[in-house]
Amino acid sequence: MDWNWFFGAISQCSAAIVGLFGAFVISKIISKDSEYADLNRDIVETQKEIEKRQFDLASFDFVSFNNGKNSEVLESKELQKKIDELETPPNDITVNQIEYLIANMPFSYFEERQLITKKLKDKLEDCTYKIYSSYNVPLFSKKIEDIQFQTKHTIKSVGNLVYRLKNFSKDKKMMSWIISLIYCLFIIGVMYPLSFMPAKSRLVICSIVEFAKNISPIKATILGAMFVLCTTIFTIFFFRNKRHYFKKEVIEQLESQLELDYYSIYLARFESNTRYFKTLSRNMIGIPPVC
Repeated sequence: MDWNWFFGAISQCSAAIVGLFGAFVISKIISKDSEYADLNRDIVETQKEIEKRQFDLASFDFVSFNNGKNSEVLESKELQKKIDELETPPNDITVNQIEYLIANMPFSYFEERQLITKKLKDKLEDCTYKIYSSYNVPLFSKKIEDIQFQTKHTIKSVGNLVYRLKNFSKDKKMMSWIISLIYCLFIIGVMYPLSFMPAKSRLVICSIVEFAKNISPIKATILGAMFVLCTTIFTIFFFRNKRHYFKKEVIEQLESQLELDYYSIYLARFESNTRYFKTLSRNMIGIPPVC
């Protein structure tokens, strides 16, 4: 058997595969460099945007807004009409009926449910409570709606960024495995067969002694240079790919910034109250509860 055909075919096929996938990996890693830089820039910009949202929310006077908004609703004719529809003496109105009133009136859901309930009970019992009639509710309602919209947009941006970071980390691991496999193919499929060429007809492939007899100084120099050069290239791009790394703490911090209470407890309370009273309103089907 002429082993030259065998080794020649293996080395040529392996070299073609190494070259094809090697070119793909190198181009992919180079493109990943720009993506890595973009992600780092997006992280910095996102953190700045988050800090701005936190500053806007911290600057907004939720306490005064809640008092002004709820006082406005408590003094409204619409609320009195709803109370009259219950056909129940104010002192006998149940908790369910109070929640029905809250669910069907535009109270400020930034306030705790217990406080809204207490203010409404005070209204029904004709207790005195402070009225913020001078507070410009429409103006600040528009302002807080804008802040809410911007905060939700920021949270959406954070979610997209987290998704991109996780996918990027998965790609990095996959590329490391591909580089390692291509390098193994280069050693086994290219360097090893070339070391036996030109081969004798009765060559024992795995014999170290035959291997030493078959290799010449010139061939050893060429193969050694190929090995060093290719190993250097593989090493450079392997560690260049490993450099595309985001700490686990960075992703965890961004994931925590997907929650509304990271920005403001008032926003989290608003979402919680909105869900609660919407569910309550649907269950009641618009019919005032009775005792």
